[in-house]
Amino acid sequence: MNVLELFAGIGGLGLGLERAGMTVVGQVEIDPFCQRVLAKHWPEVSRHDDVHTATTWWHSRPRPHVDLVAGGFPCQPASEAGPRLGTDDPRWLWPAMADAVADLRPEWVVWENVPGLLTRGLDIVHADLVRLGYRHRVGWATACAVGAPHTRKRLFGVAHTDPAGRCPNASVAR
Repeated sequence: MNVLELFAGIGGLGLGLERAGMTVVGQVEIDPFCQRVLAKHWPEVSRHDDVHTATTWWHSRPRPHVDLVAGGFPCQPASEAGPRLGTDDPRWLWPAMADAVADLRPEWVVWENVPGLLTRGLDIVHADLVRLGYRHRVGWATACAVGAPHTRKRLFGVAHTDPAGRCPNASVAR
C-alpha cells in the first residue's frame, strides 16, 4: 500500500505505517530541519515543502498511485495550550489535507491530532470526509500504551472507501 505523508515532520507516522507493511512514496513537510531528517532516512522518497500545492506537485510527473494519505495536521489550533482559536487559527490546515484527499482519492486516510480537536474542528474533519464518500472513525491512543514513559493522549482518525464506491466528483464544501 502506497502512502503519501502530509505534515510529515520527522516521519513518525510514516515509520509506523512502514512497520505495518506499507510503503511511503511521498512526503510533504515545510520545516527545513525536518526535511533534512526525512532525506537522511528516506533518501529515495520524493519530497515537497507545501501542503497547499502538494497535489499539483504530485501530478507534475509520473508517480505511484496513492492508496493512503496520512498526516498529523498542525495541532496548535486545537491545542489546550495557546489561544484555542480552532478553525479561526491561520494554522488550521485540515482544509489543505482535505483538498489533497479530494484530489488524490485514496482508498484510505489516516490522521492524528490532539484531544482538543474534539471541540475545535473534529466536526469539520468528519463532515468533510463523509462528504467525500468515506466512512470515518475516530479513536484514542496514548504514548504509554506503546511503552513510552508518559501519557500523551492523541486522537487518530481512519477513513475508508471502497474503490467502486468512491464519489469521483465529490469536493469539499467550504
